[in-house]
Formats: sequence, structure tokens, C-alpha cells
Amino acid sequence: PNPCVICNSTVKFDVLYKYAEENGFDKIATGHYARIINENGRYFVGFAADEKKDQTYVLWRLNQKILSKLIFPLSDMKKSEVRERSLEENLPSANAKESQEICFIPDTDYAGYIERNYGASPKGKFIDTDGNVLGVHKGIIHYTIGQRKGLGIAMGKRMFVSAIDVENNTVVLSDEKMKKSDNIMVDGIVFSGIEAKKGDKYNLMVKFRYTAPKLQAEVLFETENTVRVSVMGEAISVTSGQSAVFYTEKGIAFGGFIR
Repeated sequence: PNPCVICNSTVKFDVLYKYAEENGFDKIATGHYARIINENGRYFVGFAADEKKDQTYVLWRLNQKILSKLIFPLSDMKKSEVRERSLEENLPSANAKESQEICFIPDTDYAGYIERNYGASPKGKFIDTDGNVLGVHKGIIHYTIGQRKGLGIAMGKRMFVSAIDVENNTVVLSDEKMKKSDNIMVDGIVFSGIEAKKGDKYNLMVKFRYTAPKLQAEVLFETENTVRVSVMGEAISVTSGQSAVFYTEKGIAFGGFIR
């Protein structure tokens, strides 16, 4: 799962909001590429002017309380403009190398971080879709659905991770790209631009990963906290635990976790 999604709602913005409240500040601000929109008394995260740097995906869990106090000063700026302005102001970060890695894992070795803190992930079996053993994997934390590179096994053809079985500690490999996911369940809903109830239906856009394209989807609220998603398009490598973020033409409608 994307750690920024959890951190933003439970650490970064929450702590910033509480500090502002306790010390009499009117607003809080960060350098994210997004904007805050207020429509009919509801606040939601809208798209940034710089589409390539848009960070709305990682902000879906921010609640109305935080959104009402939040501003994004870079909402109308392109990254190139920010660089130019930083150089003009002689900011230390003007020529900083750009990074989209996990901030608390600067060496990018997330699996090593987990093992240093929680112990080694036990080795297990690579199997094919028929259950035949193909080899030995180095621990399931090293793999994700749809992964092709860095598997550590030579099969003479391209292989993809198609499933991870935690209980049996197996990683399933297939020589076919992940097939389209037709029926996706999402829960842990946080409403942003809309507020829905059981039985409501929407046609929205959805992203299943930070770098994934937006896809059209029909969304049915089975409860206020659970939605069934039917995607119109190739929803490939949809993975349990990742975030599904649903959008209107202006920004985030709501988000949740893929189950």
C-alpha cells in the first residue's frame, strides 16, 4: 500500500492542523500539486494546473475539517515555474534532485526496511496458475501484483506476478499480463466532493495506482462504506490494499481501499 496515503491523513496533515489550531493560525499550507475547492459547503481536493505532477491521489483521506483550513499555493503553477522561482529566490532546494520515493526510506529498499524492523520474510514457492512449483521466492514482501522485473527466477519467457497467497506463502506467476478486473470491491470510504448513501450509483473516473491512468467506472454504494466498481476499460494489476480514488471532472469525489 502507498504509505503517503496513510501518512497524509494520520501524521502530516493531522499534526499540522492540530498545531495550527493550538497556536492560532488561520490556515495550513503544503507544496502539493493540487487545489482546494469549496462547493455548496463541501471542500474537496481539485486537480492542479500541472497535470503531470498532480498529487490528488495521495490526498483522498483528508477530512472536511482539515480541507477547510488547507491551502495549496502551487495549485496554479507548473513545476518548471516553481524551479525558476526557486532559483530567483536562491532557495536551497532550487536544484534539488526530484524524488518520488518513500521519504523515510531514502535508499528505496522498502523490503529491507520492513525486514530490519519486523524480521525476515520467509522464503516460499513460486508456482504457476496450475499449482506447479517453479522455484523459490525470497519472501512475499518483495513482490507485487503485475510485477515482471526483479523476480529472481529465469523461465526463458516473460513472467508476471498474478497472485500472492499470504496464508500458503506462495507467489503465483503467469506468462500472461494481468487480465482486466471486472468486479472490484472498495471500502474504508472517505467522502470529498460527494456524500453518498446505500443504493446510490455514480459514473465517475477512477485511479487504482498513483501513476495509473484514470478509467471510467460505474460505482454502486452497497453500504455507505462499501462500493462495487465496474470498470469500463483495461483495469490491470488491481491490487488489494492499494487505494482506489474516484474523480469528477474537477477533482476527488471520494476514495477507499481495494479489497
